Amino acid sequence: MRYKEFLAEYKSVKQAQQQVIQTLSGLQADNPEHAKILDKIYKIINTDSIGGKIDKASKIINNMLSA
Repeated sequence: MRYKEFLAEYKSVKQAQQQVIQTLSGLQADNPEHAKILDKIYKIINTDSIGGKIDKASKIINNMLSA
């Protein structure tokens, strides 16, 4: 399964979460290049289609990890 490939790159989901947060928190909205990235992330997260898929995937992964 694909999630195993993703998790294999990290020691834990918490580590992956921290790395994503650290990377995103370093972006500055007043930097044009960063603003483009932030805009893309915002659009992806706020589309109904992807939001539902992310929620569903998150629940499935959490269930698999807790099993």
